Amino acid sequence: MNHAAGNGHMQSILVGSGWHSQLFAAEMSALVGQFTSIPNGDRFLSSDVSIKASDLSFSATLDDLLQPAAHIAISGEPKVVKEDDLKAAFAEWLTATSLTPEMGTIAVRPSRHGERVSGWSPSDLAGHLGAVLSAAGWSIDLEKPQVEVGLVVNCLSGIIVWGVSHFSEPPRVGWKQRSPTQRPFFKPVSLDPRHARLMLNLVRSKGVVLDPMCGTGGIGVEASLMGISSFSLDMDMEMVSGAKENFSWAVENGATGEAGLQVGDATELSEIIDPQVRSTLSGVCVDPPYGRNSWRSEEASRLFIRVCASTRKVVSEGSFLVCMLPCEAGDDEMVHGQPWPQMSSALEEVGWKVNGKWLIPVHASMGRVMVLARTG
Repeated sequence: MNHAAGNGHMQSILVGSGWHSQLFAAEMSALVGQFTSIPNGDRFLSSDVSIKASDLSFSATLDDLLQPAAHIAISGEPKVVKEDDLKAAFAEWLTATSLTPEMGTIAVRPSRHGERVSGWSPSDLAGHLGAVLSAAGWSIDLEKPQVEVGLVVNCLSGIIVWGVSHFSEPPRVGWKQRSPTQRPFFKPVSLDPRHARLMLNLVRSKGVVLDPMCGTGGIGVEASLMGISSFSLDMDMEMVSGAKENFSWAVENGATGEAGLQVGDATELSEIIDPQVRSTLSGVCVDPPYGRNSWRSEEASRLFIRVCASTRKVVSEGSFLVCMLPCEAGDDEMVHGQPWPQMSSALEEVGWKVNGKWLIPVHASMGRVMVLARTG
């Protein structure tokens, strides 16, 4: 038997990009707080609390914020969308909102998650919603509407979500123009902007973010473009000089966050960072070298732990640390050449308690693990 189950109340629905559903949930938790997962919809998260779109404007994993929003789930096999049921659910939602035709023109923007399924055409379903809007007195304008309703369909799981769209395009638009190869100073292992932004959001710093092994400065660049202040260090004078070029390039491209920079040993931060700067540090993002000669090295692993111990001495209580560590492809239990329980214990011993770990594929022989930890 087929039926459509409504959500029963007004919602805010976060729509993920599909890149990494677990990291999407982690990032949204850091940016907006509590939410619930919509069953069988790993790219949909629901909240009963109103969300500020500005809080999501630098998200690395978000496609859109639909608010106010609602959803229905079609059960049974095969899953069949009944036009009258969909229209009734949408009409009920429309009546419960504060939306009125006096707000201007409107359009429904359809999209699909997953594979195509017969009878689940997003454009056809959008037409059903458009009919409800027309009957309610709205003027439809598909070119330049004053109100946009996003409609997202997950055909295989039978989920249909809709709501007022708050992003005309995903926040990640423009990343290609900011890729490491576009910056003045580039090295092959430079951090991708998506990863840097995700790390910065997970750190959720209210002060200055510390990058103790900055390399070409990818974290500082993205922090500055997000309006976040950062303080970066590297032992290699060439890297610091190149990172400075990249920070200047970021300012030329609209960056507003202050970006401090210093040559120095990441294992001696409490001795080399000015006390006034130390008092402002409230989060750590670190992307240690992971080239072929280092990522399986026990010595590199020990150095990383020493760096983490050093960072713990200079950040405030309650701070978060996010790092990207190399691992075997498809195996996040061997991290930086060490068994994960051993790495996790080592982090905790130096004052960082692990809150989360996520595998990110790189290529056939290597992966990376993003680790989130907090002062223990």
